[in-house]
Amino acid sequence: MVRYKFLVIDLEATCTQPPQPDWDPEIIEIGAVILDSRLNQISEFKKFVKPVVNPQLSPFCLDLLKITQADVATADTFPEVYSQMLAWMKSSGLLHCENKNFMLVTDGIFDCNQWLRHQCKLSKIEYPGWAKHFSNVKRHFKYVLSTNKDDGKSFSISEMTERLGNVITVFYKQYN
Repeated sequence: MVRYKFLVIDLEATCTQPPQPDWDPEIIEIGAVILDSRLNQISEFKKFVKPVVNPQLSPFCLDLLKITQADVATADTFPEVYSQMLAWMKSSGLLHCENKNFMLVTDGIFDCNQWLRHQCKLSKIEYPGWAKHFSNVKRHFKYVLSTNKDDGKSFSISEMTERLGNVITVFYKQYN
């Protein structure tokens, strides 16, 4: 029996407040971990990404994400970091076979459906097939606990982790 791995990915992108219609969000941080089928961490990837369209981070973005201008100013651009991430995935046993051997896990729909898709288009990189199907941890969390915060908003990843003790438990129960 083939044991799946989990690629848990979190992307951060440039942002403004209030939102500006002509603003091109760019990925400025990629954080990812690979877990085995027993939820043991195999490997970790964390890199800042240098934005090129709007290289100066907005005060709102700096405050919200706690990423400094220096973090991104000295980083590689997205095509370089993406290539490094693919090499890391391959060296960790992902992307080695015809059939996808891992479940992509994200914190909501924006990471793959918006940030990665937009960044690939902006960087003239083909959107990866492995990112077309993913498991949305926020949806699973809401399904398991049938709840939102009192203000109707969804929980952040740290709030989910706090409430569950280990947010990945949701996936372990679903896929094992």
